[in-house]
Amino acid sequence: MQLGLIHFPMRGMPFTWHNRSEGGRSIRNCLDRALVNETWSAKWLSSLYLCGTPCTSDYPSLVLQVKARVGAGIFKFDNYLAKSLGFRFFNGRGLEAPYPWHAYLLDN
Repeated sequence: MQLGLIHFPMRGMPFTWHNRSEGGRSIRNCLDRALVNETWSAKWLSSLYLCGTPCTSDYPSLVLQVKARVGAGIFKFDNYLAKSLGFRFFNGRGLEAPYPWHAYLLDN
């Protein structure tokens, strides 16, 4: 029976189980998988399936971070205002200082 499921790629550690042995006796395998359908994949496009590092068990933590796709917002910046004569750069500490965050003031 076709269920229409696709493999959801994992990020992080490539193995989800190991026998906690070293050398030639070490066995590592990817036993856990996440399966989704195309509708889910299209809706939750920015989601991640993460495999952490095991600490006290032979299994690591598996985390599904679900993020909805973000569409275009309602914010619009009209760049022509930056070319007006009364436009000054403001960063919260004073005018004309080069800091990564900033705001703009328009003189009336």
